[in-house]
Amino acid sequence: MKKQILVAGLILLSAVTFGQKKEIKKAQKAIKAGNYTEAISLLEQAEGLISNANKDVKLSFYLAKASAYVANGEERNFEKLKKAADAILKAESLKPTGAEKLQLFNEGQLIRAALVNSAIEDQKAKNYNVASEKLFLSYNVSKQDTSDLYFAASNAVNSKDYDTAIKYYQKLLDLGYTGIDISNPESTSRKGEIMRNMILIYLAKGEDDKAKMLISDARKESPDDVSIITAEADLAYKTGDLEKYNSLMQEVVAKEPNNPQVYFNLGVSSKKIGDLAKAEEYYKKAIELQPDYPAANINMAFLILEPEAKIIDEMNSLGTSSADFKRYDELEIQKNNLYKKAIPYLEASLIKKPDNIDILRTLMNIYSQIGEDEKYKDMKSRVDELTGN
Repeated sequence: MKKQILVAGLILLSAVTFGQKKEIKKAQKAIKAGNYTEAISLLEQAEGLISNANKDVKLSFYLAKASAYVANGEERNFEKLKKAADAILKAESLKPTGAEKLQLFNEGQLIRAALVNSAIEDQKAKNYNVASEKLFLSYNVSKQDTSDLYFAASNAVNSKDYDTAIKYYQKLLDLGYTGIDISNPESTSRKGEIMRNMILIYLAKGEDDKAKMLISDARKESPDDVSIITAEADLAYKTGDLEKYNSLMQEVVAKEPNNPQVYFNLGVSSKKIGDLAKAEEYYKKAIELQPDYPAANINMAFLILEPEAKIIDEMNSLGTSSADFKRYDELEIQKNNLYKKAIPYLEASLIKKPDNIDILRTLMNIYSQIGEDEKYKDMKSRVDELTGN
C-alpha cells in the first residue's frame, strides 16, 4: 500500500512538473511575440509550485520571468524591473552554464540598462532617493560594474540619506573600488572623493571620531590627494582649529592654484577668524579666476558693506549742531562709497542667480539711497514680479 501511495505521488509530481514546463513554454512563445502581459499571466500560474521543481525547470522559469518583466529593456516601470531583477538573482543562484549562462548575462544587461536609464530620468527630476535605489539594484544585478554602486551612493547623498550613502561608500572601499578606467590615461581615482564624502557625512552626523579615523587612514594611503587634504581641512574647520585649516588649505592652493573654490573657502575661514584683509584678498582671487562666481561675489559685497551698520548708527546719534551736520555729510559720503564699491559684486552675483530675491532687494535699496532711480525701478519691478506684488 505504501508503495502504491509513493507511486501515485510521483505521478502527481510529474504531472505538476509537466504543467509548469507547458506554461513556461507558452510564456516563452508569448515573449518572443512581444506579448509580455500574456507571458506574465502564464508565469504567475506556474509560480505557485515552482519551489518544488527541479533546477532546469526553475532556471527556465526565472529566465522567462526576467525577460517578460524587463520587456527587452524597454519597460521602465520600477515595480516590474524589481521583479525582473529578483528573477535574475534567483536564476544566478542556480549557477547556470552554457547557453543559459549567456542568456542570464544578456537578460541582466537589459535589466541594468533599463534601471540605469530610468535612474538618469529620476536624477534629472531630482528624485534622488529613487535613483539611488534603482542604481543599487542595478549593481546587484550586474556586479561587474561597481560604478553603479558609486552613483547609488552619490544619489543617496543628494537625497540626504546619509546612512545609506555611508553603507554604499564603505562597500566600495571594501571592494577596492577606485573608479579608474585603465583604458583611459586621463582617468583619476575616485577613492579620495569617496573618503572625503564619508568624512563630511560623519561630520554632519556629529561622528567626529569616525571622521578622524578615516582621515588618518586616508592621509597615510594618499598623502598628496587634494580631496583628502580638503577633507582634513574641513574637519579642522568643523572642530574650530582654523590655524590648521588655513595651513591645510595652503597645501591645496599649492596643488590647485587655479581653483576658485579653494580661494573662496580660504576667504570664508579668514573672515571667521577676523582677518578681513585676507578674506578680501581671497575673495578677489576667486572672482579673478571665475568672475561670475555667485557666492564669492556675494561674500565680497557684504564684506565691503560690513562697516555700513556702524556708519548708520553714528549718523543716527548725531545732533543738530554745525559740527554734527558736517560729520553727517562726511558719513553719508562714506556710506555711499561703500554702496558704490559693493554694487559691481552684487550685480555680478546675479549673472548665474538672476532670481536671488535677497540680492535684488539689496540692490534696490542701494540704488534708492544713491539716487540711481532707473536702476531702482528695474530692481523693484523684478522683486515685484518674483513676489507677486
